[in-house]
Amino acid sequence: MKISAIMTRKVFYLGKNNSVSEAVKIMGSEDVGAIPITDQFNKVIGIITDRDIVIRCLYQDGSLELALENYMTSNVTTVEEEATIGTVITLMSEKQIKRIPVTNHEGKLTGIVSLGDLATHSASDGKSSEALRNISLPSNDHVSNPNHDNKVDNFPL
Repeated sequence: MKISAIMTRKVFYLGKNNSVSEAVKIMGSEDVGAIPITDQFNKVIGIITDRDIVIRCLYQDGSLELALENYMTSNVTTVEEEATIGTVITLMSEKQIKRIPVTNHEGKLTGIVSLGDLATHSASDGKSSEALRNISLPSNDHVSNPNHDNKVDNFPL
């Protein structure tokens, strides 16, 4: 089954020059945890998650008024609408990510798929639980997670 059959089509997106506070408002009002960042041609150039905002912005004394480009993940994984559910589950497991923007054949944003979308759809054949297990394993990727070595006690609450 193609991912286009289960992806969320009503996707909220912003540009790299929008502020973090704009992303926070959308996340709160629309109950989403990630917002794709697109260029003027609606091509995905990044993604900002609620975790990015907490760890990369707030923890590092950043400003909610700064542009998203300061905190977004730029090396974002995307899939085309024609990708299979199995391909998406494999990508989520390998890359340890919970959300993947979906694009058309021109690379333009058309939706987003989350681990939750997969978990609630019968076509995932229970493999979403395997993906969750792999996503939850500790990562040794210090590049995408600059706070990898911080312990919980090191975070100001």
